[in-house]
Amino acid sequence: MLEVPLSQGRVVVRVTGSALVCTPKMENGQFTAVDLNCRVTAEVAEVEGELSQEDLEQVKQAVDSRQQRRLTQALERLQSWGADCVGLGQRLAMADPARGEKLLEQWPEMFPSLPVQVSVETSLTRLLFMEES
Repeated sequence: MLEVPLSQGRVVVRVTGSALVCTPKMENGQFTAVDLNCRVTAEVAEVEGELSQEDLEQVKQAVDSRQQRRLTQALERLQSWGADCVGLGQRLAMADPARGEKLLEQWPEMFPSLPVQVSVETSLTRLLFMEES
């Protein structure tokens, strides 16, 4: 849940799902970085007042920013511990099967210092409420 203040009220958003796309960056046949794109689905759970398209964009940006910050912080912590509990090494190995086995052998040494770029794209839905007559 995320509360987003707007000029005419507030919006409460509920994150309902996410998917992660992991893209390896390579140079001279070596893995040099990882791009992570997280696709988030969320819905407006509560709203005060009417939401304009501009308001919805502001809410999406707030969700994107929060999720990107959280993912980046989590990955930095995992890298500092040398703990790939989210399976990035395995995902990268599957993305490049020809080099996958070699990557997995080197992964414990690579993971703590491998640059990771995180981006987030939020798909936001508005629940329509029927007023009683």
